[in-house]
Amino acid sequence: MQQLSPSGNLLAVITKQENKDTRKEEFLLEVWSNKDAKCNLSVNLTSADKHGAVNSDVVFGSLSWSLDETKLAYVAEKKKPKNLSYFASKVDTNNETEENKAAIADKYNFDSSWGEQLSSIFNPVICILDLQDKTIQTLAGYPDDICPARPSFAMNNTIIFEGILKEPFKLGRIYCENRESHLYVFDINSNEVSCLTSHIPYKLMCFSSTVSPNGQKVLCLHKRLSGNGDPHRSAAQLMVIDLHSKVHYLIENLNISSKSYPIYCIDLLKNCWFSNNNDVAIQAVVNFKQLICIVDLSSKSLKVKQECSTMFGVYSDVVLSTIRKLNWSRPVFQVTTLTDNVRAELPKEVEDAEVQVIANNDILSFCVIPKTSMLKNAKFPVIVWPHGGPHSVFTNDFNLYAVAFAKIGFAVILANYRGSTGHTEESLNSLPGNVGTFDVQDVHDVSQIFFKQFQNQYDTENVFIAGGSHGGFLTAHHIGQYPNIYRAAALRNPVIEMASMSVVSDIPDWSYFESGIPYQQSLIPNARNYEIMLEKSPVRYVENVKAAVLLLLGEKDLRVPSFQGKLYYKILKANNKTAKLNTYPDDCHPLSNIETECDVFVNMGKWFLEHSDKLELK
Repeated sequence: MQQLSPSGNLLAVITKQENKDTRKEEFLLEVWSNKDAKCNLSVNLTSADKHGAVNSDVVFGSLSWSLDETKLAYVAEKKKPKNLSYFASKVDTNNETEENKAAIADKYNFDSSWGEQLSSIFNPVICILDLQDKTIQTLAGYPDDICPARPSFAMNNTIIFEGILKEPFKLGRIYCENRESHLYVFDINSNEVSCLTSHIPYKLMCFSSTVSPNGQKVLCLHKRLSGNGDPHRSAAQLMVIDLHSKVHYLIENLNISSKSYPIYCIDLLKNCWFSNNNDVAIQAVVNFKQLICIVDLSSKSLKVKQECSTMFGVYSDVVLSTIRKLNWSRPVFQVTTLTDNVRAELPKEVEDAEVQVIANNDILSFCVIPKTSMLKNAKFPVIVWPHGGPHSVFTNDFNLYAVAFAKIGFAVILANYRGSTGHTEESLNSLPGNVGTFDVQDVHDVSQIFFKQFQNQYDTENVFIAGGSHGGFLTAHHIGQYPNIYRAAALRNPVIEMASMSVVSDIPDWSYFESGIPYQQSLIPNARNYEIMLEKSPVRYVENVKAAVLLLLGEKDLRVPSFQGKLYYKILKANNKTAKLNTYPDDCHPLSNIETECDVFVNMGKWFLEHSDKLELK
């Protein structure tokens, strides 16, 4: 984790290393000079013994400079008390203090983490390192029912941070932009905390906050919550707060070419501001395209829009980004200003692939078509690939799996459907209550459009399907509802049975909300709710399955626990279906560890070839 200072002259870096003597992890903070590349300061944060592990995740983690460059704020785990057993030999029963009694009594207290990919984060605290005297202060005094996240220094020695509600219990946070949270300000001089958004008269989520260069404005993503469950990912509004007046306002849409589009943005970069403290660059999906959008906050207008794949931020009043389409051989670097965009030379299209766009009721899907092949067969086999979420999206941006399979000789259909982000809010909100129906029908329709368009080129006997998470849910539905189309399927951490998942997932609200059932944390399960979830689950079609099924599961997955895929595997085997199960003990929901990802791709390729109708490599 690293961060440039406001002047750009210093670079702060926090690294994790192993202590050579104790073999325990420790965290080191260094401050480097950008002028002469020298380390000006080195502090072992662990040896100070003020907190636990430093958090560098995308939800809670942050590294922020004070405006005068004398302090740094970051997030770490709260220091745990040294709890003892009643039978510990070190307990002095003759000299018990109240603190000792509490420590002993709390040894086995349960404390939940923040779920998938945040399983080591329980109670984060904001820490301030004074660079002059090398002292560390952990902030206190904020409400007991919140966890602080993403601190940033603002004017007058204050810190702006997000407070995520943790009561009555924590819900999984990563990929979930529907958790109640507010913006807070901490005054270091007075040690006082106040809520910047407490006056807003509805449940809301404020997240991904960032402070202007002069420290006088804060920008964040804002969502109004229903209180009965919400999509885990949906359109947001830009909330701007003037820290002098405490007045806030919202930018609700992006106006492009006389049309108004919802803001599908999942994160704001800390360095998204231009030096005028008014213009910001955000990355959003608009009509199934990834765009850089430069927004004038005061006029609420869009100044510049430019396609991109990855935005790195604003540096010296230019936006740095790359763009790479599905059939481009390499990414292209581009520079965007308040008035213009400059790209490096565009690459020629890769000769062995082309991209086709399929429109189905204004929803766009993308197909990667091989021009050359490693297969002997004259016609190309097809992989249908619906995305997960379900509130996610495929765009015409580089996709490793699609490109790799295209190089082998498979056409890959990256299918969007009702519920996908980047389109209208009406389309997205039509899916909850209709999962297993609308999404299945849309993916099927996209594949049928493709088959009709390429009827003389694709191999009708070799059609496959793959997907992960909700994409695995759709994959299982397709091989059950359309058993005569697919020869084989690959399911990565799939949702198989929504009722049982609602009990053990870190996001129990997902099963309820997507099934069309209002959700509150106080909800008591009942038979009718479970019946509805089961009716929408693909496990009910297992008897129809003809395809050979490969299951790929992460044992550390807290989002869709591996028992979902194992349940499907057992039922398939018990019904004399062809199935194989791979489990990855050190991986979680994305299956993205290097060794895991390589193994997953190779096994998917082998599985499709082995269960094809006479597909052969050259």
